[in-house]
Amino acid sequence: MHIILGYELDSNTFPDALGEHEAAVGTVVTGFRGLVGMLETQLGLISPQVSEIQRIAEWEERARRCADERFPFVKSFAVDSWNTAKELLRRRDELVIAGWDPDTHVGGSPLIDALARLEKIVETKSPGFSDRVSTLLTTLQQPARLDMDTITVVDENPALWDPWCHHLMEAVERHGVTVQSDLGSLSRTDYVSSDLARFQGVVSGKFRPEDPDKFEAKITGDGSLRLIHAEQEFDAGDYLVTWLQLHGDEDTVIIDGGGSLFLDELLHRRGLPAAGVKQPSKWRSILQVLPLTIDTYWEPLLAGRLLELLTLPQSPVPSQLRYRLAKILASAPGIGGPGWEKAIHEGVQTYEKKWVEDQLDEKEIRKKRDRLQDIIDVWVNHPYFDANEGMPVQHLVRICQKVGQWAASRAMSSNDSLYMTAQQQTAQVADAVKSLGVDRLTRLEVGRILDSVLGEGITLPEMEQQASPWKLVQHPGQIWAPVSKIVWWGFHRSGGTSTRTWTRAERKWLQQQGVWLPEEGAHRQREALAWQRAAQMAKTQFIMIAPDKVRGAAAPVHPLWDEIRQAIAPPRSGDEQKITCDASNLRYEHVVRIAGEEVTRRALAPLQLPRPLRNWEAPAGRIGPREMESATSVEKLLGCPLNWTLSYAAGVREGGMLSLPNESIMLGTLAHEVLCHLLNESSHWRKEDAERRAGDLFDDLVPQYARPLLEPQNGVLLTETRILLQKALGRFCQFLNETGIQIDETEYPIEKQWSDSIKMGGRLDLVGKTESGSRLLFDAKWSRRPNKYREKLEKLSPQLALYHWLLTEDEAEEIPVAYFMLRSGDLFAHPHTDIPVEHHVNGPSLVESVAQLRNGMEQEWQRLSGGTVVASAITMDDSETDAAGHQAADASTIVAVAPVPPDESDGLLEPPCRFCEYQNLCGLGGVTA
Repeated sequence: MHIILGYELDSNTFPDALGEHEAAVGTVVTGFRGLVGMLETQLGLISPQVSEIQRIAEWEERARRCADERFPFVKSFAVDSWNTAKELLRRRDELVIAGWDPDTHVGGSPLIDALARLEKIVETKSPGFSDRVSTLLTTLQQPARLDMDTITVVDENPALWDPWCHHLMEAVERHGVTVQSDLGSLSRTDYVSSDLARFQGVVSGKFRPEDPDKFEAKITGDGSLRLIHAEQEFDAGDYLVTWLQLHGDEDTVIIDGGGSLFLDELLHRRGLPAAGVKQPSKWRSILQVLPLTIDTYWEPLLAGRLLELLTLPQSPVPSQLRYRLAKILASAPGIGGPGWEKAIHEGVQTYEKKWVEDQLDEKEIRKKRDRLQDIIDVWVNHPYFDANEGMPVQHLVRICQKVGQWAASRAMSSNDSLYMTAQQQTAQVADAVKSLGVDRLTRLEVGRILDSVLGEGITLPEMEQQASPWKLVQHPGQIWAPVSKIVWWGFHRSGGTSTRTWTRAERKWLQQQGVWLPEEGAHRQREALAWQRAAQMAKTQFIMIAPDKVRGAAAPVHPLWDEIRQAIAPPRSGDEQKITCDASNLRYEHVVRIAGEEVTRRALAPLQLPRPLRNWEAPAGRIGPREMESATSVEKLLGCPLNWTLSYAAGVREGGMLSLPNESIMLGTLAHEVLCHLLNESSHWRKEDAERRAGDLFDDLVPQYARPLLEPQNGVLLTETRILLQKALGRFCQFLNETGIQIDETEYPIEKQWSDSIKMGGRLDLVGKTESGSRLLFDAKWSRRPNKYREKLEKLSPQLALYHWLLTEDEAEEIPVAYFMLRSGDLFAHPHTDIPVEHHVNGPSLVESVAQLRNGMEQEWQRLSGGTVVASAITMDDSETDAAGHQAADASTIVAVAPVPPDESDGLLEPPCRFCEYQNLCGLGGVTA
């Protein structure tokens, strides 16, 4: 067997074992991990692969038994036990692979002695890669037969290998394997024929940049060496795809650095094979089920995480339950309230009804009911645990088992490998947790375990590399033979830096004991040689493509570019521009040269964007009032008929994405509930008693309607809201006592015939009686701008006017109505003798307001029935003015129409643009402007 060995050759390589041959027998291209695996197979040292998670868990259990004041890691272990154990295991593995013996090599430092004590605990140990190498080296000290003839090393500087690699090569040589070096592929005789050749001459040491006889000719910009800049990935991908169409062939290698979704999309658009996306991701919805489920068990509950779990495309919560519960969270982010329990009850009833319709017998129904209840107990109604005190291990293991069972059942029915991955991950977490030897785990500890298990995630199975003429590698060190053209996609700084693990004193002591650790900086030196190798292996072209931003984040150019500039185009020479170009030129210039070849592109004719549209046309007689209207629908109708039409007549809705309500809506819902509970108990509270009881109700109702307030970062908001609401309700109850007003109903549903075919309905916040016996209405609002509601009364308040009309038996009668501000305690009332004058706000008569609303609604109904729909916020000057208009293509089409004169209803109410979701349709939002 012939082995071609290189430090970076454990993954994709160029060339592979075949090279230029159609077939090859007994030749393997590999790195040291692959070599270790082959030697283990030949020597019979195969053992089951052990999860690193399991090893960390075992070491945490060991460290916990030894964590006392004598050990250097005791403080960090108390704060973060998992990561401390992980770091200790990493350092132990560094020592073991270097030949460390815990029984012999003692006394070097407190840390080394602590690792020795941990290592000598007599327990079953799960071997890692370092243990495998140590066992292999020990076995190779004995006579053995190896089925290997020659190992050809293709690395430029084997001296930079880790010490254990040298020990392994010495051991196989002792067993008769010939180890040889092959660097002839890097030799070149002509180092001044091109820009690329000049750089290769400097890198190979054939001459220095300052040698005048070697640089008589300036850089020519011949395209053999070029950096492609781009502001965005799209332009960079466009350049690469165009280059591949012109020059891509079997003598081309692409260093893709993990791939890019942008690049694959552009390749597909041009009919070229995808490069594939190798970058792992842990944000697949299936893989998020376990961490999301565990997150919902901590107190205080993160309502947002629970909503994420319920709205996952693949959620373990049955659909008839999760959609109902998600809607409850999206309106009032809390659990345990009446709405929450009602949603669960209705969901269960839906399934029971279906089971009966499917004619299942009672025994089968009972099994399904128990199974459904088990799901509810795991994912919906379950206990919560303090994040600092921790969750019982047995409960955490049960969660893992349930998620694993769900994933396994889905894997069997869908044949999706992601479910199997999820099942394996849950099993790893459960095994790790059980190996810790503790009763409870804190939120931090569980999070560390999950991070270790999920890691960087998995590659996307649907984004695999497709067959192509050119070859792809992920790392420059994976190219070990010359090739005509090399393109480095994603030519960016690699990131990580070397860290000091051991002190100089520890290294010196270990060397005296014969334990040789890798030299500090050796990893970086190997990286630098691999970068240079990529440029040296290119015969004719070396193209580097570096977008300035990757996935929206700034991406600095690769440090190899600094070497290139200093070698052949130093700043003082002004030659850098000859070996760089901007990929965006492909979009702006008619003729562009790419690698010496002209590319002609045809400019697209610009399209005139449509202007905002004020007047729209619909089929006559198709739009009319509904059987039941409300104050909200009337405000939409008179504020913007297009909004009303799209909302109710056309049924146009936003996407189904659910989210937690904003702060104002959440606090308003909570304050309403506290108000209703308080007044349902009694409407005659002393001010001090009302404030105290409101505080108690607030504390009880926050978990049901506003869970986010309990999160640590919202502590100030929670306290502020509680105090403001207490004071406001105390003032309100004092007002009720002073005026003798009695509250009879809260959240009072009412409807009334508006016309022959229309009813008007609503749900009134507070309905009561004054001391004189008159009916009375309060509409409660939570707002940081209470004067906004004062202004409504001064002008026109459709809501109060219509609520007033609903409560009165005689339309000519006026009864007291008012806005009560839950945040500030202000009261804004329409003038009435039963309300103290200090609360009066002068404005139009409510009877007159209803008449105005009725007249405006009739005019809008007529206009809509005639087929004209107006977007009120669009002015006549801004609107498209097609005098001929357009005819609707069918009964469901709404198109632009010629302007019509305004009528009296125009301007009655301000358009509801601030909260309108249709601005991009009418043009006000800027998409069509």
